[in-house]
Amino acid sequence: MRQPPRNQQPPPIKQFPQPQKPQRPEQPKRKIRTELFFLGALIIGAIYLVGYLSTHTFGDSVGQVRIEQGYMSAPPVFSGVIVRDEAVYGSSAANMIFHVENHTRVRRGHAVASMQGGGSATSESPGVVSFHTDGFETLLTPSNLESVARSMIDGQSHAAAHAAAFKVVRSHDWYVASYIPRDYMPSAPANTAITIFVAQPDGLLPLDAMIYRLIDRGAYFYVVFQTNLETLRFIDQRHISFQFQRNPEPGLRVPSSAVVERSAFPVPADFVTGDYYGTLTVLREGSSSRVAVAGWWASGGATFYILADGGNFRVGDVLVHEGELSTLDTIEVMLGVFVANRGHTAFRTITMPENFDADSDYIILSPLANPNIRLFDWIIADASAVYNRLLLN
Repeated sequence: MRQPPRNQQPPPIKQFPQPQKPQRPEQPKRKIRTELFFLGALIIGAIYLVGYLSTHTFGDSVGQVRIEQGYMSAPPVFSGVIVRDEAVYGSSAANMIFHVENHTRVRRGHAVASMQGGGSATSESPGVVSFHTDGFETLLTPSNLESVARSMIDGQSHAAAHAAAFKVVRSHDWYVASYIPRDYMPSAPANTAITIFVAQPDGLLPLDAMIYRLIDRGAYFYVVFQTNLETLRFIDQRHISFQFQRNPEPGLRVPSSAVVERSAFPVPADFVTGDYYGTLTVLREGSSSRVAVAGWWASGGATFYILADGGNFRVGDVLVHEGELSTLDTIEVMLGVFVANRGHTAFRTITMPENFDADSDYIILSPLANPNIRLFDWIIADASAVYNRLLLN
């Protein structure tokens, strides 16, 4: 075998390039901030979801119920007597021959009827003829509206026997006099427009009227309504029944067990301060640190009611605010419910209806008289289970 010369170098070994690892491009800072933002939003959303589920999904475990819509009792019905400007004519309808039809409009001097033995009955003033007479035409007149007896309104007093053949209603204006218990009379002064619903054979008729007289008679109001509508429809009627609304009024249906009584000290709202965490505190005279309070605002935020049931305050305690003093010298007792819409309880005052049934499981509250609570609010079903330390706002 042939040997290579000793001084000859062996051929170099061929080198192949090594594969390079791909370099990861540097992420922009903006993308990192976006990821952190969405991560934070996800955490906040998760916290909110857990709170919502614990408040609503598991609401039954803490005795929460929602305020539902209910209906107040059927509207009360009142009696009224109609008063008109009327003139009666004739002595006996059997002895008269009428020349006009019932409910005919006649002018002054118009011959309405003639007597069989001679003579005629002539209208002394213009108006509408009605063949219905009841004897009240001279007893109930617009001139004596101030003194209509209640016995006449209730139908207990009857007019004396009469022999009038017909009457002429001389004005479009007519009146309804009534005695209404003060708890049911709408809070409206005289000369206020109002609608009453009058019972008729075919249902309730809405009648637009005006409060002409409103006189306080103790437990009752003597009320006179004035109108110039539906004159012909009521021309042959004297006693009527009416109400102030057509249907039962919708209300807020609240369990009776949710209503609780609480005592509180009213103080000017400026004396109460809230911190970042929502804790409410006041400064008591002679104290170097503020004291946490529980309660609620009222009077449009001008007054704060400090709960008096917790034992932290007594009558005679003095609060301090920027050099001004407020003495806790008044305790007010209020009825209310505990609203729990946001996972904690807050006391809200309510106004009870005048004629509620104390033995009923539910109470129907008027929305107008109870602006502190609303339909579908979550409230504590058993208010006796709520501790004062849970009173938060």
